[in-house]
Amino acid sequence: MATGAPISVPTERGTCVLELLDLLFREGVGPESILIAHTFLNPDPTYQQELAQAGVFLIQDGPGRIKYYPESQTVAQIEAFLSSGFGGQLLLAGDCSRASYWKSYGGGPGYSYILSRFVPRLKRAGIPEVAIRQMLVDNPVRAFRAKEIIE
Repeated sequence: MATGAPISVPTERGTCVLELLDLLFREGVGPESILIAHTFLNPDPTYQQELAQAGVFLIQDGPGRIKYYPESQTVAQIEAFLSSGFGGQLLLAGDCSRASYWKSYGGGPGYSYILSRFVPRLKRAGIPEVAIRQMLVDNPVRAFRAKEIIE
């Protein structure tokens, strides 16, 4: 609370996020300071809308992780958020948390996947360039800000 640094929370397949947000909001944390990962692993559109309406940043970290869902579903989720006006809350991430996801260890998809493979797929799906920039640049700039501490 003193620094204004964002709170980034991984979830277990997008579960218990509303309960987590209730706790953080009761403690006085504003939605602009909360980043939630793995929420897209719970593809229920009603649940997704509830999370977006809370005003927090949602990290779409599914690209390249097709063991959970096909990427067509990931693209559809992004399209739904954009069409509902929640594009200002989306961040794209690769979630390369294991060495088996790293190209340097012979795995994949690797850190370059979003820019080299997923962004072109978004463009082919008709996602506007401005929305892609928003998810990759503009939203992260807003999400990862920290307030100046004056003593």
